[in-house]
Amino acid sequence: MGNPSSFVDAPSVRDVNTFTQTQTFTGGIAVTGGIAGGVRQIVPFGHPNVALGDNASPASSTPVQTHWCGVSALSTAAFVAMRAGSITGLSVNLSGAAAGSNAIFGVYINGTIANAAAIVTLASATSDVKARGTFASALYTFVAGDVIDVRVRTGSGWSATTVDASIALEIEC
Repeated sequence: MGNPSSFVDAPSVRDVNTFTQTQTFTGGIAVTGGIAGGVRQIVPFGHPNVALGDNASPASSTPVQTHWCGVSALSTAAFVAMRAGSITGLSVNLSGAAAGSNAIFGVYINGTIANAAAIVTLASATSDVKARGTFASALYTFVAGDVIDVRVRTGSGWSATTVDASIALEIEC
């Protein structure tokens, strides 16, 4: 039997079905056994006036924490994971072009970079204003209670010091 167009057409509620048309549900939906693959959600960060780094090479500069929800008045710039999960994406948008050096944004777990590949780079050579990266589920994992944040590194030649960054960290739990 081909894929049903609705539950009404499904041969059994125990069958695996792939729907090929739009489904409309009224009322609540109960799920037992969880949702395979987890649920993805966006965690917002931001940083006003991205500053120049303390080294000529952005990769060697001290990473600077961005702000939780972009609120620079907060004294803490991270969030505590409520449950175990993984990092599945990172997206950065600048209010102006990267200039003078590259800007490298990375995800940190408990103060340590999640992985050298869990970054996005905005290149000054191409005047980038946006970048994104996606990562396989369960590749960069965290556990409940881990402190997660995003940090930026720029080189000492960074000249776009009035540029703001909006950041979306995608996690799956």
